[in-house]
Amino acid sequence: MEIFGGVPFIVENGGAVYLPSKFFSFSIEEEVPHSQISNNGLFTKIEFGRPYREVRTALYTTAKNVGVKVTGIGDMSDEEFARDSGLTLEAACLATKREYQEGFKIGVDRKKLKEASVALEKEINEMGFFMSRGGRYFQIMGSPAKVQAVQTLISLYKKTVSKHLHRRDR
Repeated sequence: MEIFGGVPFIVENGGAVYLPSKFFSFSIEEEVPHSQISNNGLFTKIEFGRPYREVRTALYTTAKNVGVKVTGIGDMSDEEFARDSGLTLEAACLATKREYQEGFKIGVDRKKLKEASVALEKEINEMGFFMSRGGRYFQIMGSPAKVQAVQTLISLYKKTVSKHLHRRDR
């Protein structure tokens, strides 16, 4: 179980929290009710994001509504993405495997980029999605769930600490 050091981790701006199976000694389902939770034997996954297919559909629908061309990372081959991003081919292959968000570029010249990105973000928000800008790419996701994912993970750790302290007090 040496994947990621055997500790919980958050992916794709809070799209999901992965917990190594049996990392916590209590029921995750009871602690995080009303969440999408699954387990593949290695990890328990708590999902906060919307599925990649929905995110991409929203991206292209909003781009069409605004009248701009966008190119998602999912539209590029691994080789194209590696060249464009500066990543190694191996890192690019891993980075293109998305579940909850899509990186993209807006196909306008630099002078029109600000105006196009503001219009696109407004349309994305109206569809119930969220847009952010990274170094080279914009990102679209189902929600800005990073804070929610971190708060959930913190609460699970607090429960562990609380149980441990309670046992010590006896």
